[in-house]
Amino acid sequence: MIACVVRRMILLLIAFTLCAVTLHAAAFDERILRVSILSIYNLSAIELRNQELLAATADGETALSGNLSLSASGNRVLLLRSNEPLLDAPWIALRPAHDTIGLSLLLPGGATRDYPGTIRAEASAGVLRLINLVAAEDYLAGVVTAERGGPPLAGYDRLLAVLARGQAVANDKTFPGYDLIDLTTCQVYAGRGDAAAYDAVRHTHDLVPILNDHALAVPFSACCGGSTADVSQVWSSDETPSTWLSGIKDLDSQGRAWCRSHPRFRWSANLPPTHWQAARDCALPDARGLGRTRDNQICFESNRGPTCTTKERFRICYGRLYGWNVLLSNDFDSEPRPDGSLLISGRGFGHRLGVCQVGARARIEAGQDPFEVLRTYCPGVRVAPLRSSTPDSTR
Repeated sequence: MIACVVRRMILLLIAFTLCAVTLHAAAFDERILRVSILSIYNLSAIELRNQELLAATADGETALSGNLSLSASGNRVLLLRSNEPLLDAPWIALRPAHDTIGLSLLLPGGATRDYPGTIRAEASAGVLRLINLVAAEDYLAGVVTAERGGPPLAGYDRLLAVLARGQAVANDKTFPGYDLIDLTTCQVYAGRGDAAAYDAVRHTHDLVPILNDHALAVPFSACCGGSTADVSQVWSSDETPSTWLSGIKDLDSQGRAWCRSHPRFRWSANLPPTHWQAARDCALPDARGLGRTRDNQICFESNRGPTCTTKERFRICYGRLYGWNVLLSNDFDSEPRPDGSLLISGRGFGHRLGVCQVGARARIEAGQDPFEVLRTYCPGVRVAPLRSSTPDSTR
């Protein structure tokens, strides 16, 4: 009797596991994702451009129309019409009464952005927290449109769709209260995608980057400057396998960089003494003196002698302190100036790891197969259906 019960429990566990894997793998594009949006603006209020909305709270759903806006009041959300409160609740979920373009929001600066699905608004200490409840297909089309960096190109859009799906699968549910974020922490998402992006997502339905039967989040950045980075230049080598992220020379048959058309292919910057010193202290608290670049590192003096950090670590520290439009990549040389500043000469734009976006587009425009392009940047990685893999959080 006991043996029979144990056998039955084992069979049920196996069935449950297979069911869970099937649901996870086979239907990703049909899932509803929770995407945190617009947190970079630290909004206390936002205007809605839709004239007819359905607003839901814990008490039910209400049809509303007029000039509507959302506002945070402490830890509560207010829905207003012409500045007069209509709803006051811990959370309010909004969707258009007629689903044409989605929910339209007026951003700081005057631009309008349309979001498919539903937006749930919450508040904390007077700041709005907006979550877009969106079908994965809509989310992926939005990412392809935002990350494309140019006019639609079918092959390139399909490559981006595969990369975006791999990133979404790997990053899914890594944040408290939502699945993904609309920033480069995951990948850029700016609301509804265009028709070409939807075509690319549907053409590549269920396809993700695969290595050794594991789905991968393949990193990508705008321009590698002529060579992609080795993983050891960006992340500690013991965190991520380096076999498919070892870096390549990204040159055509004439020795020209595939991403040479990018406006930040070559760049320079002058770092004031107080700025580079603050970034140095962030990256290497015990360091002192001027920084000198060596291979993939920038080195300073310390009480123990020369001490070094990766250029990527220094770039991250500088970016967090002074913005991301100064040190544009992790491939740069430094030259001390008489006034104590550092003259930086750099190559590329972004972390340079994995796929070079402008380079990939140029390769595809030249006739290369999109998925062969992926294998060029990430040797050993192939494209296959998600259902044939097991998720892997490698990034």
